[in-house]
Amino acid sequence: MLGLSVALTLGLCCRVSARDRSESMTMRDFLAQMKDPRSFFLRVLPGESGAVIVGGNRLHPNEFARLRLISSKRSRAPLVTVAGIKTKPVTALIDPSSTWSWMTLPTAVKLQATPLSGIPFQSPGHLLDSGISGVACRVSTLLMDTLRVESALVLATGTASLGSLERNCRPAPEMVIGAILLSRFRSLSFDFRQRKFMAASTFPYQPNPAKLVGSGVFRWEGTLPLVEARVNGIPRDLVFDPAGDYALLLPELRETATVRQLTIGDLVLRSVEAIPRTDPPLAPPSYGRLGRRCFDDLRVTVVNPPGRIYFERP
Repeated sequence: MLGLSVALTLGLCCRVSARDRSESMTMRDFLAQMKDPRSFFLRVLPGESGAVIVGGNRLHPNEFARLRLISSKRSRAPLVTVAGIKTKPVTALIDPSSTWSWMTLPTAVKLQATPLSGIPFQSPGHLLDSGISGVACRVSTLLMDTLRVESALVLATGTASLGSLERNCRPAPEMVIGAILLSRFRSLSFDFRQRKFMAASTFPYQPNPAKLVGSGVFRWEGTLPLVEARVNGIPRDLVFDPAGDYALLLPELRETATVRQLTIGDLVLRSVEAIPRTDPPLAPPSYGRLGRRCFDDLRVTVVNPPGRIYFERP
């Protein structure tokens, strides 16, 4: 019996070791598939915060996506499903405050992504988490409903999860769609009450006058989505962060506080709960942030150009 027990133990150890080697080989095999970006008509240029890839995230004119939020009714996180050509769908968090789009290694395999050579590993642009890095990849076609993104550029991590990039969403996203891709759309709409996300490649957006309750100034500053606001009467740019499960974040706070009045254009919100910095802290630290709890009962649409944010009743 002792000999049988030892044999079983050794056999189990061998299987575990083989499995570990298999997982390690999977990553090596994936990286071994690297191709020159120029073979996909992509150019790599130096940038202030790393490599800039030109020629990716191409959109087709006059295409529109209408996606149901699959997060819980309590959470209302902008979590949707997307897919590649002839691939199974994956869960994706729409996060304009994330500079890059991200995916786990299993997701990269699902979407038949190709790693790109000659591009250094990137770190997140909105979370100061040095434990996360990824290799730049190309997804041939990313399908968001009927909207197609050609040569979608996504960073693939070597980890089984996206860690803090998941923003505490449940179910945990397999992918995060960030600003480099989202800033190419003409409009993005978040309807948290009716649990929908909509995006248009080139269609101009016209708010419904009967449902419009306010509008303000919105702009992409590089890859940072900014809204012009007033906090207790003081002008301040705030990062638009619909993936954040809070109303307002002010990094200078030491504890949760109540803002008497938050004004965005002609929309006035009173008695808004503001939280201090999160852990890991969100970047850049000097900016406050507008989370989705500010807009629980509204449809929020950002349009660029002309650089407006609209608030409508669903």
